[in-house]
Amino acid sequence: MGIARIEVDEYTCELCGYKWINRVNGKDGPVPKRCAKCKHQHWERGPIDTLEKRCRDAIKKRFGYFRQIGGFHGGWQIETNVKLYLQGRPSVEEMKVLLHPMCSRYTTGSTYRHAHGRKYKPTGCVPTFPDAKKIDWEATKKAHEYERELSRQLLKDLMTERGIPYDEKEAKSQSLYSRHGKYGPYMLRHVPELCDALKKNQPEWSNEAIKTKILKQWSEELKYMVASPEELIESCWPDWLTKTEKV
Repeated sequence: MGIARIEVDEYTCELCGYKWINRVNGKDGPVPKRCAKCKHQHWERGPIDTLEKRCRDAIKKRFGYFRQIGGFHGGWQIETNVKLYLQGRPSVEEMKVLLHPMCSRYTTGSTYRHAHGRKYKPTGCVPTFPDAKKIDWEATKKAHEYERELSRQLLKDLMTERGIPYDEKEAKSQSLYSRHGKYGPYMLRHVPELCDALKKNQPEWSNEAIKTKILKQWSEELKYMVASPEELIESCWPDWLTKTEKV
């Protein structure tokens, strides 16, 4: 009678302490995604502590946007890309870099804080040069915008490197929200619908005529709501409208 010793991998859940093996067709299977007992997806690293939760919440806020579903109905949405990224449970150090890819001195606050009647200079602002006694608000705004762009590019690179699908439309919704407020995601959904409707009802119209019609109508509607209505509308054109017409 032949006797052989078989070695198998045993997994232990850091949350409930359950131990199990994962055998598939007589061989060791892949590393489980969830605990076999408590079904938790973070069974390897244990519960999320306060610092990690704070970083995860900050990332959800950084890449979140207000989605107006219809009329006055809507709410705060966490970007789908961020949900997929956080499912892999990145480390605290990585999330800190994602939140502050630039020097933290120029990236936190942009308003004065009052405490016990005293006025403090805000942190994270760009000072004027060469005296550096005042705050250059325009340079501070540009620094914050540039940091958000770096965070966006870093998130995309991390997800691409790990094989996580990245939704460009979701990213564009969040980007428009950061520049134009809640009207950005709304117009990103509404403008293509208007363009398709005009193309269907007025097939003889050229692409430039459709652009002119929508720009004239919505520039007037949005002039008191966003800083630059033309920029917002032009960022929402559908792909077929931006293509050069054949002569």
